[in-house]
Amino acid sequence: MSGIKDIQLKQEEGEDQDSILVIAPALLSLSPESDAAIKELPLKLKNEKRLNRKLRSIFNKIGNDSVKTIRQTGFAPDITNYQNQLSELIQKDSATTMSRFSKQLRKELKLGNIGDAIIKTEIKQYIEQTSFEQAGYIISTTQKRLGQTMEKAFKDFAQQGIEPKSSELAKIVKKDFKKINRTRSNTISANEVQRVSERAKLIEAETLYRLEKIRKPQKRWDAILDNKTRPWHALADAQIVDISSPFIVKGEQLMHPGDKSLGASLDNIINCRCSVQFISE
Repeated sequence: MSGIKDIQLKQEEGEDQDSILVIAPALLSLSPESDAAIKELPLKLKNEKRLNRKLRSIFNKIGNDSVKTIRQTGFAPDITNYQNQLSELIQKDSATTMSRFSKQLRKELKLGNIGDAIIKTEIKQYIEQTSFEQAGYIISTTQKRLGQTMEKAFKDFAQQGIEPKSSELAKIVKKDFKKINRTRSNTISANEVQRVSERAKLIEAETLYRLEKIRKPQKRWDAILDNKTRPWHALADAQIVDISSPFIVKGEQLMHPGDKSLGASLDNIINCRCSVQFISE
Protein backbone atom coordinates (compact mmCIF):
# COMPACT_ATOMS: atom_id res chain seq x y z
CA MET A 1 0.00 0.00 0.00
CA SER A 2 2.05 2.87 -1.27
CA GLY A 3 1.62 6.19 0.47
CA ILE A 4 0.77 4.75 3.86
CA LYS A 5 2.94 6.39 6.45
CA ASP A 6 5.07 3.92 8.33
CA ILE A 7 3.98 3.75 11.96
CA GLN A 8 6.72 2.43 14.19
CA LEU A 9 5.54 -0.15 16.68
CA LYS A 10 7.52 -1.01 19.77
CA GLN A 11 7.32 -4.72 19.13
CA GLU A 12 9.68 -7.55 18.38
CA GLU A 13 10.50 -9.85 15.52
CA GLY A 14 8.22 -10.40 12.54
CA GLU A 15 6.30 -7.17 13.01
CA ASP A 16 3.40 -7.10 10.62
CA GLN A 17 1.21 -4.04 10.89
CA ASP A 18 -1.73 -3.58 8.62
CA SER A 19 -5.26 -2.33 8.04
CA ILE A 20 -8.88 -2.06 9.24
CA LEU A 21 -12.48 -2.43 8.25
CA VAL A 22 -13.99 0.11 5.87
CA ILE A 23 -17.69 -0.05 5.07
CA ALA A 24 -20.18 2.17 3.29
CA PRO A 25 -23.92 1.52 3.56
CA ALA A 26 -24.07 -0.18 0.16
CA LEU A 27 -20.63 -0.98 -1.24
CA LEU A 28 -17.51 -1.08 0.86
CA SER A 29 -14.35 0.58 -0.37
CA LEU A 30 -11.63 -1.68 -1.70
CA SER A 31 -9.17 1.16 -2.14
CA PRO A 32 -5.57 0.02 -1.53
CA GLU A 33 -5.10 3.14 0.59
CA SER A 34 -7.40 3.65 3.52
CA ASP A 35 -7.39 6.19 6.31
CA ALA A 36 -9.04 3.52 8.43
CA ALA A 37 -5.88 1.42 8.27
CA ILE A 38 -3.91 4.23 9.84
CA LYS A 39 -6.60 5.10 12.36
CA GLU A 40 -6.77 1.58 13.77
CA LEU A 41 -3.10 1.28 14.66
CA PRO A 42 -2.93 3.86 17.46
CA LEU A 43 -5.94 2.27 19.13
CA LYS A 44 -4.28 -1.14 19.05
CA LEU A 45 -1.09 0.35 20.46
CA LYS A 46 -3.02 2.03 23.25
CA ASN A 47 -4.58 -1.28 24.23
CA GLU A 48 -1.23 -3.06 23.97
CA LYS A 49 0.35 -0.55 26.34
CA ARG A 50 -2.34 -1.12 28.94
CA LEU A 51 -2.03 -4.91 28.77
CA ASN A 52 1.77 -4.68 28.71
CA ARG A 53 1.81 -2.90 32.07
CA LYS A 54 -0.40 -5.56 33.62
CA LEU A 55 1.68 -8.41 32.21
CA ARG A 56 4.92 -6.91 33.47
CA SER A 57 3.42 -6.71 36.92
CA ILE A 58 2.42 -10.36 37.03
CA PHE A 59 5.71 -11.52 35.48
CA ASN A 60 7.57 -9.52 38.11
CA LYS A 61 5.60 -11.30 40.81
CA ILE A 62 6.24 -14.72 39.26
CA GLY A 63 9.94 -13.89 38.96
CA ASN A 64 10.29 -12.60 42.51
CA ASP A 65 8.42 -15.57 43.99
CA SER A 66 10.48 -18.00 41.90
CA VAL A 67 13.75 -16.42 42.99
CA LYS A 68 12.65 -16.62 46.62
CA THR A 69 11.78 -20.32 46.30
CA ILE A 70 15.05 -21.14 44.53
CA ARG A 71 17.02 -19.29 47.17
CA GLN A 72 15.29 -21.38 49.85
CA THR A 73 15.26 -24.79 48.14
CA GLY A 74 17.69 -24.71 45.23
CA PHE A 75 14.99 -25.97 42.86
CA ALA A 76 12.68 -24.35 40.31
CA PRO A 77 9.13 -23.89 41.64
CA ASP A 78 5.90 -24.97 40.01
CA ILE A 79 4.27 -21.76 38.75
CA THR A 80 1.04 -23.29 37.41
CA ASN A 81 -0.83 -21.78 40.36
CA TYR A 82 -0.59 -18.42 38.54
CA GLN A 83 -2.77 -19.60 35.66
CA ASN A 84 -6.05 -18.52 37.26
CA GLN A 85 -4.68 -15.08 38.11
CA LEU A 86 -3.35 -14.58 34.60
CA SER A 87 -6.59 -15.85 33.09
CA GLU A 88 -8.59 -13.28 35.06
CA LEU A 89 -6.20 -10.56 33.91
CA ILE A 90 -6.62 -11.58 30.26
CA GLN A 91 -10.40 -11.81 30.59
CA LYS A 92 -10.77 -8.30 31.98
CA ASP A 93 -8.34 -6.74 29.55
CA SER A 94 -9.81 -8.56 26.55
CA ALA A 95 -13.28 -7.31 27.47
CA THR A 96 -12.01 -3.73 27.32
CA THR A 97 -10.26 -4.19 23.98
CA MET A 98 -13.12 -6.07 22.34
CA SER A 99 -15.64 -3.49 23.49
CA ARG A 100 -13.66 -0.79 21.70
CA PHE A 101 -13.24 -2.74 18.47
CA SER A 102 -16.79 -4.12 18.25
CA LYS A 103 -18.39 -0.74 17.51
CA GLN A 104 -16.50 0.39 14.42
CA LEU A 105 -18.74 -1.13 11.78
CA ARG A 106 -21.95 0.17 13.36
CA LYS A 107 -20.39 3.60 13.71
CA GLU A 108 -19.42 3.57 10.03
CA LEU A 109 -22.92 2.51 9.03
CA LYS A 110 -24.60 4.83 11.56
CA LEU A 111 -26.46 1.91 13.12
CA GLY A 112 -26.21 3.07 16.70
CA ASN A 113 -26.32 0.21 19.22
CA ILE A 114 -28.19 -2.28 17.05
CA GLY A 115 -27.29 -5.83 18.07
CA ASP A 116 -25.38 -4.62 21.11
CA ALA A 117 -26.75 -7.22 23.53
CA ILE A 118 -25.98 -10.08 21.12
CA ILE A 119 -22.49 -8.80 20.40
CA LYS A 120 -21.68 -8.37 24.09
CA THR A 121 -22.91 -11.90 24.84
CA GLU A 122 -20.81 -13.43 22.06
CA ILE A 123 -17.75 -11.46 23.14
CA LYS A 124 -18.22 -12.66 26.73
CA GLN A 125 -18.51 -16.26 25.55
CA TYR A 126 -15.41 -15.97 23.38
CA ILE A 127 -13.39 -14.49 26.24
CA GLU A 128 -14.52 -17.20 28.65
CA GLN A 129 -13.70 -19.92 26.14
CA THR A 130 -10.20 -18.71 25.30
CA SER A 131 -8.69 -16.83 28.27
CA PHE A 132 -7.88 -19.81 30.49
CA GLU A 133 -6.26 -21.63 27.57
CA GLN A 134 -4.23 -18.56 26.64
CA ALA A 135 -3.10 -18.15 30.24
CA GLY A 136 -2.15 -21.82 30.40
CA TYR A 137 0.01 -21.52 27.31
CA ILE A 138 1.79 -18.45 28.67
CA ILE A 139 2.41 -20.08 32.04
CA SER A 140 3.63 -23.33 30.49
CA THR A 141 6.15 -21.54 28.26
CA THR A 142 7.31 -19.48 31.24
CA GLN A 143 7.71 -22.66 33.29
CA LYS A 144 9.69 -24.21 30.44
CA ARG A 145 11.99 -21.18 30.26
CA LEU A 146 12.53 -21.32 34.02
CA GLY A 147 13.46 -24.99 33.82
CA GLN A 148 15.85 -24.39 30.94
CA THR A 149 17.57 -21.58 32.82
CA MET A 150 18.04 -23.78 35.88
CA GLU A 151 19.28 -26.72 33.78
CA LYS A 152 21.84 -24.57 32.01
CA ALA A 153 23.02 -23.13 35.31
CA PHE A 154 23.56 -26.60 36.79
CA LYS A 155 25.48 -27.70 33.67
CA ASP A 156 27.69 -24.62 33.72
CA PHE A 157 28.56 -25.14 37.37
CA ALA A 158 29.16 -28.88 36.78
CA GLN A 159 31.62 -28.14 33.98
CA GLN A 160 33.57 -26.04 36.45
CA GLY A 161 33.40 -28.78 39.05
CA ILE A 162 31.43 -26.54 41.40
CA GLU A 163 28.41 -27.41 43.53
CA PRO A 164 26.13 -24.37 43.04
CA LYS A 165 24.70 -22.57 46.01
CA SER A 166 21.00 -21.79 46.07
CA SER A 167 21.78 -18.10 46.23
CA GLU A 168 23.87 -18.34 43.06
CA LEU A 169 21.08 -20.14 41.19
CA ALA A 170 18.57 -17.56 42.39
CA LYS A 171 20.79 -14.76 41.12
CA ILE A 172 20.97 -16.35 37.66
CA VAL A 173 17.19 -16.83 37.47
CA LYS A 174 16.57 -13.27 38.66
CA LYS A 175 18.80 -11.92 35.89
CA ASP A 176 17.06 -14.06 33.27
CA PHE A 177 13.56 -13.05 34.41
CA LYS A 178 14.53 -9.41 34.26
CA LYS A 179 15.75 -9.88 30.70
CA ILE A 180 12.70 -11.75 29.41
CA ASN A 181 10.05 -9.76 31.26
CA ARG A 182 10.06 -6.83 28.86
CA THR A 183 10.36 -8.85 25.65
CA ARG A 184 7.71 -11.41 26.60
CA SER A 185 5.30 -8.76 27.82
CA ASN A 186 5.71 -6.83 24.55
CA THR A 187 5.12 -9.88 22.39
CA ILE A 188 2.22 -11.29 24.38
CA SER A 189 0.41 -7.94 24.63
CA ALA A 190 0.73 -7.38 20.87
CA ASN A 191 -0.51 -10.88 20.05
CA GLU A 192 -3.40 -10.78 22.52
CA VAL A 193 -4.66 -7.39 21.38
CA GLN A 194 -4.43 -8.47 17.76
CA ARG A 195 -6.32 -11.69 18.43
CA VAL A 196 -9.22 -10.19 20.38
CA SER A 197 -9.57 -6.93 18.44
CA GLU A 198 -9.87 -8.72 15.10
CA ARG A 199 -12.26 -11.29 16.60
CA ALA A 200 -14.43 -8.48 17.97
CA LYS A 201 -14.73 -6.97 14.49
CA LEU A 202 -15.72 -10.35 13.06
CA ILE A 203 -18.33 -10.91 15.78
CA GLU A 204 -19.84 -7.50 15.05
CA ALA A 205 -20.01 -8.11 11.29
CA GLU A 206 -21.48 -11.61 11.69
CA THR A 207 -24.13 -10.26 14.07
CA LEU A 208 -25.16 -7.46 11.71
CA TYR A 209 -25.44 -10.00 8.89
CA ARG A 210 -27.70 -12.25 10.96
CA LEU A 211 -29.80 -9.19 11.81
CA GLU A 212 -29.97 -8.42 8.06
CA LYS A 213 -28.28 -5.04 8.45
CA ILE A 214 -25.65 -5.94 5.85
CA ARG A 215 -26.10 -8.20 2.81
CA LYS A 216 -23.91 -11.02 1.53
CA PRO A 217 -20.83 -9.91 3.48
CA GLN A 218 -17.34 -10.90 2.52
CA LYS A 219 -14.12 -10.15 4.29
CA ARG A 220 -10.80 -8.97 2.96
CA TRP A 221 -7.31 -9.53 4.36
CA ASP A 222 -5.50 -6.21 4.52
CA ALA A 223 -1.72 -5.96 4.95
CA ILE A 224 0.43 -2.86 5.11
CA LEU A 225 2.99 -3.48 2.43
CA ASP A 226 6.15 -2.20 4.08
CA ASN A 227 9.49 -3.87 4.78
CA LYS A 228 8.26 -5.21 8.13
CA THR A 229 5.46 -7.33 6.72
CA ARG A 230 6.25 -11.02 6.34
CA PRO A 231 6.15 -12.08 2.65
CA TRP A 232 3.23 -14.51 2.99
CA HIS A 233 1.08 -11.81 4.63
CA ALA A 234 1.94 -9.45 1.80
CA LEU A 235 0.82 -12.16 -0.62
CA ALA A 236 -2.44 -12.51 1.34
CA ASP A 237 -3.18 -8.80 0.96
CA ALA A 238 -6.57 -8.21 -0.75
CA GLN A 239 -7.57 -11.87 -0.40
CA ILE A 240 -11.39 -11.96 -0.25
CA VAL A 241 -13.49 -14.78 1.20
CA ASP A 242 -17.04 -15.22 2.50
CA ILE A 243 -17.47 -13.99 6.06
CA SER A 244 -17.91 -17.55 7.36
CA SER A 245 -14.91 -18.95 5.45
CA PRO A 246 -11.26 -18.88 6.54
CA PHE A 247 -8.48 -17.01 4.82
CA ILE A 248 -5.71 -19.23 3.48
CA VAL A 249 -2.32 -17.80 4.40
CA LYS A 250 0.86 -19.80 3.82
CA GLY A 251 -1.32 -22.87 3.48
CA GLU A 252 -2.98 -22.30 6.87
CA GLN A 253 -6.53 -21.32 7.76
CA LEU A 254 -7.32 -18.18 9.76
CA MET A 255 -10.76 -16.66 10.33
CA HIS A 256 -9.05 -13.30 10.78
CA PRO A 257 -5.53 -11.96 11.36
CA GLY A 258 -4.20 -13.21 14.69
CA ASP A 259 -6.56 -16.21 14.75
CA LYS A 260 -5.18 -19.60 15.75
CA SER A 261 -8.50 -21.38 16.38
CA LEU A 262 -8.05 -23.42 13.18
CA GLY A 263 -4.47 -24.40 13.97
CA ALA A 264 -2.43 -21.57 12.44
CA SER A 265 1.24 -21.64 13.44
CA LEU A 266 3.19 -18.93 15.23
CA ASP A 267 4.65 -17.92 11.84
CA ASN A 268 1.23 -16.50 11.02
CA ILE A 269 0.45 -15.12 14.47
CA ILE A 270 3.37 -13.50 16.27
CA ASN A 271 3.38 -9.71 15.95
CA CYS A 272 0.98 -9.73 13.00
CA ARG A 273 -0.24 -6.22 12.15
CA CYS A 274 -2.78 -7.24 9.50
CA SER A 275 -6.45 -6.36 9.67
CA VAL A 276 -9.75 -7.54 8.29
CA GLN A 277 -12.10 -5.37 6.25
CA PHE A 278 -15.66 -6.23 5.38
CA ILE A 279 -17.38 -5.91 2.03
CA SER A 280 -21.11 -5.93 1.42
CA GLU A 281 -23.20 -5.58 -1.72
